[in-house]
Amino acid sequence: MQRRPRRKAKDHLVFVAERPCLVCGSYPCDPAHIKFADARVLKPQSSNVGMKADDRFVLPLCRRHHDEQHHMPERAFWVRYCHDDPILLALALFSISGDAQEGDRLITNAMSAAWAVRGEEE
Repeated sequence: MQRRPRRKAKDHLVFVAERPCLVCGSYPCDPAHIKFADARVLKPQSSNVGMKADDRFVLPLCRRHHDEQHHMPERAFWVRYCHDDPILLALALFSISGDAQEGDRLITNAMSAAWAVRGEEE
């Protein structure tokens, strides 16, 4: 079975890079591709061999957190930072791509919710 070509969205990658880091709120950011599969949205798993996920499956991470995402099991990274549904968050961000105010509000709300959950666990 042949895999369909990766869907690219250069403008969306620029938009995501201009948002604050989803974990710490710092700048500048990288558009971090989410590699794991999700059958709910027909997202296949991305391999490590030159194959990235579609550009709609990205979230803003500063260089430090982007490196951390790549140096541990990816699902464990998202659980650690209490973003248990990064796929839906990425799709929500994609749906408002180009609207900086709404993009920042989405990221800020997600960060606040994650910090509240981490605070309750301590």
